[in-house]
Amino acid sequence: MILQEEFGIGCVLMQEVENQFEELTKSLQNNDQDLIVDCSNCQPNFPLLKKIKSHQENVNRCLVLLLPVDQQTEQLGEWNFVPTKTEALDFISFEQMQRDLGF
Repeated sequence: MILQEEFGIGCVLMQEVENQFEELTKSLQNNDQDLIVDCSNCQPNFPLLKKIKSHQENVNRCLVLLLPVDQQTEQLGEWNFVPTKTEALDFISFEQMQRDLGF
């Protein structure tokens, strides 16, 4: 379900989050990692994403949403969203460096 992109970074499709939410949350509880949720082919389900975001914040890990530019709005201000997987990996790598330095 969660594809490993790089060390400590997983990626999951939004459709899988919706279809297998319980399995995903169990997986995240057993393996703290930064997470990319790919919403590029569907609308984000924010009620489910809020639960994941809360978990990620509790374990001091990052959540980034892949979302095409034309779907990004100012209402998404509290979320980390980027248009490509490369940018998501770069964003998380930067966050990991900041954590390692104690910021």
